[in-house]
Amino acid sequence: MWKFSVMKDAFWQILGRMISALSGFLIVIIMTPLLGPLRYGDYTTILSYFALWSALSDLGLYVIGLKDLGKLKAKFGINTPKDLDTITPSQKEDFSLAISQFVWARIGQIVIVYGIAILVAYLVPSYASNPYIARWLPLGMLFSAWFMIAGIIQLPLQLFWKMEQVSIALVLARVAQLAVLWIVVVWNFWPHIDHDAVPLTLFLVMVGSVVISSLTQTLYTLWQSSRIIKIRFVPFWDHMISHIKENGKYGAAFFLSSFHLLIVSLLISIVYPTISGFTYVGIRWLGLQL
Repeated sequence: MWKFSVMKDAFWQILGRMISALSGFLIVIIMTPLLGPLRYGDYTTILSYFALWSALSDLGLYVIGLKDLGKLKAKFGINTPKDLDTITPSQKEDFSLAISQFVWARIGQIVIVYGIAILVAYLVPSYASNPYIARWLPLGMLFSAWFMIAGIIQLPLQLFWKMEQVSIALVLARVAQLAVLWIVVVWNFWPHIDHDAVPLTLFLVMVGSVVISSLTQTLYTLWQSSRIIKIRFVPFWDHMISHIKENGKYGAAFFLSSFHLLIVSLLISIVYPTISGFTYVGIRWLGLQL
């Protein structure tokens, strides 16, 4: 039975990622003619900057937490969401507490790391002097944070082999972003665009589209996870600190696995800022996206 569940979950994850990849390709096709290489460089700089910090906020602890909670699930003999009604009240309380502590500990990490990230960003001269980046960095932070939170609160879905709901959330996120971009293109709010001076409002819509995307994903994931088990607000600081101390060493490898790709683009954006007319970042990221 468990082998079938693993195969089913793998199928849904692959399908969801394929649909997401195709949607991402459409988004690139729509977005690049509107923004041009300079502003597309700014757009990807914002997203890749927080992607680097997202690796620090995770430290690979999700996988370790999932493993620990899986052991607790097996200990209580819970195989399906219906089994939660058959265990003792104290066992159900322990299971709910363990999930809630883990979720809030991870959200606490995100708040701390992203708070530092936004402060550091404004200390980078090429970011602070560029109105496209400086004004909409907080939106990039919100997108990345919501995306990370969606990945955390999917925990009950992953524990109980409900990854089709995670894939649906991912697809809905892409659809939400495509809907925003479709409205922009069809209604043609900006008929004549100078790519060297893209309107700040148009750039706001482009960045805002990914925020709407991640918020859609988070809300749907929260709804589906809550149908299995309610995530309560519980004390989590001690749990967060002890978890990092015990397992933080695994985070270095996780962080470095994406560091080499992201840091190169961020360094290019600092050394050759788009505010000075360099298109290198936009061109490089377009190639990587394709």
